Amino acid sequence: MIRLRYHAGILFLLLSSAVHAEHVQPSSITQPELFRMMGGLLLVLFLIMALSWLIKRFHPGMINGGNKGFQTIAAMGMGPKERLLLIKAGENYLLIAQGASSISLIVDYGPQMPEGFDAPVKTSFSEHLKSALGKKDS
Repeated sequence: MIRLRYHAGILFLLLSSAVHAEHVQPSSITQPELFRMMGGLLLVLFLIMALSWLIKRFHPGMINGGNKGFQTIAAMGMGPKERLLLIKAGENYLLIAQGASSISLIVDYGPQMPEGFDAPVKTSFSEHLKSALGKKDS
């Protein structure tokens, strides 16, 4: 009895899918629809790039958090949630300890950078990528 119900159910599913397949028209995208869809996609991408450029141009503090007076010179991890940071705050160099729930000033070096640290060098993304890939400038 159970086997008969099983076979009847399979037969019903096969017949219903065959009847349904006769009424379904295959959909195809015409060339004008494809061009309209690609044009819309390009328009959205252009708008995203234009708005990001406008934000960078007129509100530079929004992108990097507005930390014009602070710069991280060096950082060293001391544990999973602790690290030492040498930062430049305005004209002063500060060595601070950052923990899971606190930040403590260790040393205020004043306007003179402590010995053993190089001046911060700003490199572009392309230079980082070249060094990572091992390519040399020719």
